[in-house]
Amino acid sequence: MRYRKFGNTGIELSRLGFGAMRLPMKPDQEGNSRLVMKESVELLRYGFE
Repeated sequence: MRYRKFGNTGIELSRLGFGAMRLPMKPDQEGNSRLVMKESVELLRYGFE
């Protein structure tokens, strides 16, 4: 794994990342956003491949 320094903080982070902000969401009966698990797992598996 390769790492980079995060600005001037001294923290090192891996270069590889997977943003999960855009995983599929769907409103539930109360109007709260809920993760669509099946589609999310498919996307994560694809990313790991």
